[in-house]
Amino acid sequence: MDGSTAWRALRSTWWVVVIAVAAAAGAAFLLTSRQELRYQSVSSYVVSPRATDPTADVTETVRTLDPARARALVSTYVEMLTSGAVKAEAVAALGWGGFPADYRVDAVVAPEAYVAELRVTGPAAADAAVLSGAIGAAASARFVGLYQIYDVVVLDPASVPTGPVNRSPVEAAVLGGALGLATGLGLALLAGAPRVRRRRHMQHRLDPYGPPDATVTLFPAERRGSRAG
Repeated sequence: MDGSTAWRALRSTWWVVVIAVAAAAGAAFLLTSRQELRYQSVSSYVVSPRATDPTADVTETVRTLDPARARALVSTYVEMLTSGAVKAEAVAALGWGGFPADYRVDAVVAPEAYVAELRVTGPAAADAAVLSGAIGAAASARFVGLYQIYDVVVLDPASVPTGPVNRSPVEAAVLGGALGLATGLGLALLAGAPRVRRRRHMQHRLDPYGPPDATVTLFPAERRGSRAG
């Protein structure tokens, strides 16, 4: 499709773009404004060999220098952070009746580092931070109990979120409007380009027989059908 055809198609079907942008932006704003606010508490932990441990096995101590083994141990710690057993221990230590269903726990290994990052997301900022700290403490105790020549050190304590992680309705509306713009442009081109080509083809056929200023006017399909009848 050449630029002239595209421009003429958009000029004739601009209303499709307007409707698409308005509909997408309005829907995104409405859906986002009805969502429950979510807060995320982030903490991080360093897994490292103990500085001094006279009871440690020498062979095992040397193995701690192996990067692959160290990364595997950090991954093990990450799995503990998200395990059901650790969650149960954490809520028991807090005196909660059970793990709240509206909270989510995620943990990842930082790239090129022996650091585990814990993220607890839920509807209450303070509770997310408290739960994050309890999960980190329970997982660290379990890990050190299994690997006694290692230690887990808190790098960044659980933060109390100051704002929700959800997108604001305005941000969602802007993104929705951008998506609606792209969709509307595509629909407008699909709808308008065939009409522009048809009109151009008919204009070329008219030029040899009509006056210099003669132009082709396309009628809707139903009007053409009534005229033919």
